[in-house]
Amino acid sequence: MATSGSWNISWQSGYWSQTYNTKYYHWSGNWSKSGTTITLSNMSLYMSFTYASGGYGVTDSVTVTGGSAQTVSYPDFNNAYNTGSVSLSNTSFSVNSSDTSKTISCAIVGETTGSTTISFDPTGTAPSGLTISTPSGINPHGATFSVALESYGDPASTSGRYIAAGIMTQNSWTSPIRSAKSSNTASATISVDNNSSQSTSLTIQPNTRYYYGAKASNTVLNTVQMGGRFVTTAEAPTLSVVGVDDDSATIHYSVPADGGYYSRSLAYNLNGGAGWSHITTIASSAAASGDFVISNLQPNTTYTLQSRASTTAGNTLGATISFITKSGITTGLYGSANSKATRINELYGSVNSESKKIVKLYGSGNGEAKLIYQGFGHAN
Repeated sequence: MATSGSWNISWQSGYWSQTYNTKYYHWSGNWSKSGTTITLSNMSLYMSFTYASGGYGVTDSVTVTGGSAQTVSYPDFNNAYNTGSVSLSNTSFSVNSSDTSKTISCAIVGETTGSTTISFDPTGTAPSGLTISTPSGINPHGATFSVALESYGDPASTSGRYIAAGIMTQNSWTSPIRSAKSSNTASATISVDNNSSQSTSLTIQPNTRYYYGAKASNTVLNTVQMGGRFVTTAEAPTLSVVGVDDDSATIHYSVPADGGYYSRSLAYNLNGGAGWSHITTIASSAAASGDFVISNLQPNTTYTLQSRASTTAGNTLGATISFITKSGITTGLYGSANSKATRINELYGSVNSESKKIVKLYGSGNGEAKLIYQGFGHAN
């Protein structure tokens, strides 16, 4: 490619005098590019015929790319196979900085339009040395990337230049895509998620495989570097307390549907301990829910519970919830039943060698008589 050149084209357009006498137009000229402006100059136009022809006072209304209509008058001709050439005024037009070609045309009123394509260098050079790291901080709706650039090319320091990281469904920087950028810098750590606002045609889903890549722009030209593939982690289960006893708790879990790329293993952690207890494994992409029981708890104790979803892609931690077990003993008189403290609802004693229900039973507390049992299942 270059910044200047020439063209010389011809095309058939109707006939001259008789339908068998085919007419052709011939258009030539030079072009030059300065910045983003292209100028067409030294243009000439003439007609030719299949058979010798003649004409006097022949004119055409001609419009060339970048210019307005101009009327041209051909030299008179007699028994000739072409007219003499006429000159066309210079024209100019703008192209985008990144453009490398443009179709120019010569439109003649009442005739077929002739056109050709000129090719040229873009204005400036593209950024180079673009790299992107493998993803870190992978989560159900995105990841973090390190992006770096050796040179912004030309222009090198225009405000508005940027580097970007993107997540997409194809191995190319194309929609659907979700991306985020960092402006006027050559290196940055960039997090991409569903809140990223540079490109927003993709909603990132959990447990789904995506491609990732980087882009650099110097405001004129762009460079793209694809990085590879990764899989988002699964959503952690949401936990809620169904019921609590003195030594156990029933917990409900639920997880939404996702991409289903890997099986999901759900687990919980009690009181921030080192271990995790398995809840269930989900092999499909469907939503799932259910209950599980945590046993061997202590009465009247506060417990904290956290959920986790694990896949080959990594772990996702859920929110922490708390619950308190029941006290296990209420006010009253208790005895042992099956090795467990059990409240006594009816108490009997001997009166005149007969069994009688005890209505009230007192004991000593701080030197005073205290009611410790009252019949009919009520105690103070």
